[in-house]
Amino acid sequence: MRKYYIATAALFVAFMLALLVHEFNVFPESPTKYKDEETLKESYETSVQKEDQIIGRATDDNKIKSGKVDIEFEFNKTELKEPSFKLIREGNYIYLSHVKKMDCERKLKPETISGPDFDMYATNIIEKVEGNKSGEDCYFFVKYTFGPLEPDYYNFRIYDYENDKTKEVWQMASLVPENASTKIEEEEEREEFCGVSLKGECETEEDCIVSGCQNQVCQSIHEQGIKTTCYAKECFIAENYNLSCQCVEGKCAWALENSE
Repeated sequence: MRKYYIATAALFVAFMLALLVHEFNVFPESPTKYKDEETLKESYETSVQKEDQIIGRATDDNKIKSGKVDIEFEFNKTELKEPSFKLIREGNYIYLSHVKKMDCERKLKPETISGPDFDMYATNIIEKVEGNKSGEDCYFFVKYTFGPLEPDYYNFRIYDYENDKTKEVWQMASLVPENASTKIEEEEEREEFCGVSLKGECETEEDCIVSGCQNQVCQSIHEQGIKTTCYAKECFIAENYNLSCQCVEGKCAWALENSE
């Protein structure tokens, strides 16, 4: 009987200790936890802010020094309220513009950042702002000027920056042909070709194929394709720009029909 009472008392003491641990959190949970999916996503979104990924910052004369290409930018208040992203190529210069909503008293200080892309020239712009907030929002017309550029295929991305997070808001590609001129000629405004060259290795024209939902991708038969939009766009039609998917200097790329 005595052993029974001892066992019962031991169980009661163990129960009370467990209750105290739970109530007063005597052994708190370790602060180191595995990140859930949402946390991992936020970590990826903010990863572009790492110092070693910034390759160019805005200067006081409204230029971005990145070491790759000269970029000038301007921003002025506007009555327009639609984003209206537009990319225009004139000779071997490219002009990228849009309307941005931000605090009336703050200044635009964009940075160029590195990031994953295909084997083509990529310019990734993260639109940071600085200065004191007034609490009043305005709309600004923002224009970037790239160039002079070498003949090649260029890809541009714009990222918005808010609350220490980045979000891609626009992406477009443009071809600068071999016969690009530094002289800006007046011509009817026309949307630029917006297909993509993956620039996979090739030896003959047969190694290069057209892919993508709207036949907007030129790639090698030796590389994996990419996911593309299925929205029909006039700028995807290579024939309208006298372009075809060719093996150019050992790489598959959109090129003028008469190019060798």
